[in-house]
Amino acid sequence: MTFISDTEVIYSYSLLGIVGSDKMVPLSPNTCPTASGAKKSYHGTWGKQQIGLGGATASVFDTSQSHIHYLFDGMGKPRFLLASPNPVQSATVTTMPFLQFNAYCATCPEVPVQISEVGTFTRNFATESTGSWTFDYLAWAQTVNRSDQIVKISDPIQCQ
Repeated sequence: MTFISDTEVIYSYSLLGIVGSDKMVPLSPNTCPTASGAKKSYHGTWGKQQIGLGGATASVFDTSQSHIHYLFDGMGKPRFLLASPNPVQSATVTTMPFLQFNAYCATCPEVPVQISEVGTFTRNFATESTGSWTFDYLAWAQTVNRSDQIVKISDPIQCQ
């Protein structure tokens, strides 16, 4: 990673003989939702500390949220699911649709973007660093209905 400024970075990679780079900038402000009368920093990487379970990037801001989950299917292949309130963005909704998507991958053949709803995702933050989530979906010929206790494994953002 090459840091250009406080808000810009170039991410360069060499993976399976493919070389490339991407410029990255923040996608949203460091605003935090209000819960129990105070600003809370839920934004970050969350997961259950268990090998092979995957994890999630939670982007929870004052008026919106999304959760990108990194999972493994029954064959051990990495997969991704996206959860976000629909149609209105909200930082306080706890149950939302789970979407399966196929899209760009730096080392994959180009494919058209495909998105389909496969179930529901429920999240509950007990604190800024602990909580739980429930998966209820059918994707990749695999039915999953599971609840886990989770922890935040990244540093909190400074709320603005």
